[in-house]
Amino acid sequence: QRFGRRRRQFIRVRGFCAGIVSFLLFMSAIAFADWGWILSDQTRWSLSILAYVGVAATVWMTCLRRMVHLPSLNELASQVEMTAPELRENLLSAVELATDDPALINDSPVFRSLLQGDVARQMGTVRISSLLPWRLLSGWLIVALLLVSTAAVVLSIPDPLFRRLVTRAMLPGANIARVSRIH
Repeated sequence: QRFGRRRRQFIRVRGFCAGIVSFLLFMSAIAFADWGWILSDQTRWSLSILAYVGVAATVWMTCLRRMVHLPSLNELASQVEMTAPELRENLLSAVELATDDPALINDSPVFRSLLQGDVARQMGTVRISSLLPWRLLSGWLIVALLLVSTAAVVLSIPDPLFRRLVTRAMLPGANIARVSRIH
C-alpha cells in the first residue's frame, strides 16, 4: 500500500512537471513562429489548438494513463521485486498464494503461512523511499523549475514584446495586435 501511494504521488508530480514543460515549450514555439512570420488567424488558432492537444497528450502519457490503469497486486509485487532484488520472487509468490478461494488452494497452508511470514519480515526491512527515490523525478523538477523561472524573468521584462507574443499564442481568439519588427 505504501509503495502504491508513493507511486501515485510520483506519477502526479511527473505529470504536473511534464504538463508545465510541454505547455511552456509549445507556447514559446508558437510565439517565435508568430514573431518570425506573418501568421493568419486560422494558422495561429490551429497551432494553439495543436499545442493544447500536445500538452494534453503529454500529460496523458506521463500521468493520467498510469493513474487510470491501477496495477494489480501482482504487477505491484513484480515492480517492487525489480527495485528490491533481495525479495527475489518471494513477494510475487506470496501475493499469488494469498487467495481466500478454497478451489484455488493447491498447496499446504503451513507452506503458505511460512512463505508469507518470511516475506512480511523481509518487507518490514525494505524502505519504500529507497524503492522510489526523489532523484527519479529530479530531471523533471529541474527542467520545470528552469523553464518557469525563465518564463517569469522574460515576462517581467518591461518590453511587452514577448508577453504579447505568448498571450497571442495562449489566447488565439483574443484581439491582440500582431507584434511588428518595423516601427
